[in-house]
Amino acid sequence: MKDIVTFLLLVSLCPGARAGLVFEETTSFLANNGQSSLTLRGSFEDKKLLVQYIGNRAFPLIMRDDALYMLNPTDRTYNLLDRGAMEQLASNETAFRKRSEQNLDKLTPAQRAMIQPALDTRAQKIAEERQPLDLRRTDRHETVGGRSCIVWEYYLGSEKRADACVVAPSVFAEGSEMLQAMVFVSGFLASARQSLGDAAVFLFEVPSYRLRMQAMVAHQLDGVVLRWREFSREKPVEETTLTAVRAEALDPAIFIVPAGYSQKSTSPASHMP
Repeated sequence: MKDIVTFLLLVSLCPGARAGLVFEETTSFLANNGQSSLTLRGSFEDKKLLVQYIGNRAFPLIMRDDALYMLNPTDRTYNLLDRGAMEQLASNETAFRKRSEQNLDKLTPAQRAMIQPALDTRAQKIAEERQPLDLRRTDRHETVGGRSCIVWEYYLGSEKRADACVVAPSVFAEGSEMLQAMVFVSGFLASARQSLGDAAVFLFEVPSYRLRMQAMVAHQLDGVVLRWREFSREKPVEETTLTAVRAEALDPAIFIVPAGYSQKSTSPASHMP
């Protein structure tokens, strides 16, 4: 009780600050024996989210008002992915596909062989974007961060692509807020996918593929993902673990593009880690 009173007092004494949610998750890249990692910090409050990558070159992201702002602190610029930008990307994707189909017939076999892998990769991502989540519950219970969780597996066709260890939101004091944050991310990206059409391939890296997939799983299962593992050829290659969830006083200014930043019109994909 004393801790709660102290927290509320601190919030009330902090000008402009409001109680919000902060969560952190660390991704280990298992191909390097887990020696390299990436830590993401999310700050969420009232349908606004700030995503930062701690100690990494990746740029901050702000999600609010049905738009995504991708900041570049180095040159003080930002990209904006709002409804208008999504419609433009969808139009560009349609035009690109038509030009590609027209130009393929003009290429020599050698030239076609050079660009075919890139076209195949793009087509594969577009096809994956169109598929609904195929989540399969297992009988396995594992322990992550001292908490027991149920393992769900994610499949694309017959191939296992990932698994998620999931708990009920009630496991955390801030569990309902954590679920709200994930539902917010999932809802925004689902709406963006509809607007982007085949250009939704960009969503593989906006705001990050891992966070996006975890949010979709959390939304569908109404639970919190403690651990998310990516698989390649039946072997785990990446492991993302939720390492912190806490209530924290948040300054509303963190959800606003800082003064002095100018908007760029380049592709949002150029700002992804």
